[in-house]
Formats: sequence, structure tokens, C-alpha cells
Amino acid sequence: MYKVTATEKWINTHYLANGILTPEDIDTERFAAYFDIKVIYRPMPARYDMFGDYMSIVLDSRQSKEEIKEQFFRMLYFIMFCRGHQTAIDRNNVQKHYEKAITFTMYTTLPYFLVKQYEMCDPNIHEKLSNDFVVTEELCTKRIEGIRNRILFESLKTWLNALDHLVQQYLNSYFLKV
Repeated sequence: MYKVTATEKWINTHYLANGILTPEDIDTERFAAYFDIKVIYRPMPARYDMFGDYMSIVLDSRQSKEEIKEQFFRMLYFIMFCRGHQTAIDRNNVQKHYEKAITFTMYTTLPYFLVKQYEMCDPNIHEKLSNDFVVTEELCTKRIEGIRNRILFESLKTWLNALDHLVQQYLNSYFLKV
């Protein structure tokens, strides 16, 4: 069984409360309007800017629509959780924030409550998710691997707890006989 993280739970709650119920609802323009973020397409690396109440995200127009969507959600992470201009982020924390932004992008573009409707054992699931959610197959692969690993971990944890319980019962009964 898959156990959602606190971040996934928060995203799922907000999505359901705001009528985001299908992959098509996860639209960059919709999110930009909701957060009052100006989206600009330019042939340059993605970035975000915040000055007072003004917020914008520049998306690299040279990239595919899947990559552009992922760029948007990565930049949205920085706007939501790293206040200020991106050049002001402490250099020591850049990698940590980038990794969190990737995870946030996976959770926001491929929310579990929608992904779980797909057959996880389907050998073409990455392609199907990529087409339906308009994200790269690479991100889909990473998301599916994360889900499968968490399911495996939870199953292993359950199995180990059961084994521990059996060992405790055996030891208790052994020492009672002695």
C-alpha cells in the first residue's frame, strides 16, 4: 500500500478543494492565474522573479511543452517556498532547493490520487502518463519508481513487523517453558 507524504497530502487537498480532478486541470496558465504570476516565454533558461507583489516566471520557449510545464512547476516551488530573488538564494542551499523543486514538480504534475488510477504494472505506463499529464517520460519514470519503492518499503516494513511479532511470541513462549 502506498503511503502519501505530507507534501502530497497537502497538494491533494488543495487540488480537490479547487476542482483539479483530471490531468487536463493541471494547467500552467490556470496555476499562474491563481497565484497571480505573469508567465513569459523567451529563448533563455527558465527563471523566476519577485519584486514586491510582482511575480513572474520566464519559461524557455526553445523547450518542448512537457519540459516547459516542468519548468513552470519548478519555478513555482521557488516562488512559494524561497522568498526573494533567485540570485539571493544561499549557494550552499541551491542543490537542496533544486532537489525539493524536482520532488514538488513530481507531486504537483503527477499527483498520486490521479496516478493511482493507472495500471502500475503496465509496461507503457510512462508513455501514457507523459501523454496524459503532458510531462516528460523521464519525470514519469522517476515518479513511478518512487511510488513502487514506497509500496515496497511499506510492504517490507509490514512484513518485518509481523516477523518481529512472531519472534517475540516464540521467545516469550520459550522462556515461559524454561
